[in-house]
Amino acid sequence: MPKQAKTQLQEHYVEKKRLSSYTIQKTGGYDMARTLLKYSLFILSLQILAGCGPAPEPTVLEEWGLGKEESRHISLNRDYDWYVDQYEYRLGYQYNDGPACAVMAAKWVDVDFPQSLSDARETNLSNGFGYVGRWRFADIQTYLHANDIPTRFDYDISLPYITKHLDNGNILIVYITTWSILLNNNERQRTGKYYSSFSGRRLNITAARASSRHFIILKGYRIVDGKTYFEVYDPYGAWRYADGAPKGQDRYYLADEVINGMENVDAFYGSEDIDHYLVISARE
Repeated sequence: MPKQAKTQLQEHYVEKKRLSSYTIQKTGGYDMARTLLKYSLFILSLQILAGCGPAPEPTVLEEWGLGKEESRHISLNRDYDWYVDQYEYRLGYQYNDGPACAVMAAKWVDVDFPQSLSDARETNLSNGFGYVGRWRFADIQTYLHANDIPTRFDYDISLPYITKHLDNGNILIVYITTWSILLNNNERQRTGKYYSSFSGRRLNITAARASSRHFIILKGYRIVDGKTYFEVYDPYGAWRYADGAPKGQDRYYLADEVINGMENVDAFYGSEDIDHYLVISARE
């Protein structure tokens, strides 16, 4: 065989071998990629079946700190704004929870109720000691009666009885010690107390108990994951969400904590405990 032909034959053999090796490598790489893809899909399927897949977006209940599964929700809200911030009237604002709740109750009953917190405060500035002080249940009831708002006292401080009032369409003004409500500093959630119960002015038990006495309105309830939360209007409105809405509006307090606060609040500096609350009904 001539030398040139022999050289061409060798080059042809080398090129064929190279192409064969490239084809094997390419096919092997493709097969490996396909195998990895199948394996990844298999692992993802196992994760989803095991509940280890991408976390779902939280529901509104979860974002608010309530839980996952809601079994009951009663809300006696109105289609208009009836929340009153006790800071609206600066004089004696720390003791404006009573008149603020009274005005809220009146607005809930009557959409056209004309009076403000300032108006209510002007009807009763003195607490009997010659200075601006806290209203008591009798002051609230007197104010509501004077403005033809249906109200009465009740004495059964139990969860079934209180929820029955709410089921029947009545809102409640209750008096609690806020020490019973757990603090929640999570800015996104709407459960628990959003303020300190201690004013910090004096370090003694009497002052601590006095600063924690507080009127709030119960206007509904939710049962979530087996826990009952009261839907409340807390007039302590100095704290706001990022959007400017008052944190006391549509807040949720654990029912057990509210009832504990109702059972353990005292009337005035260590006197007898309060054993009643006000029931407000819509006009017939």
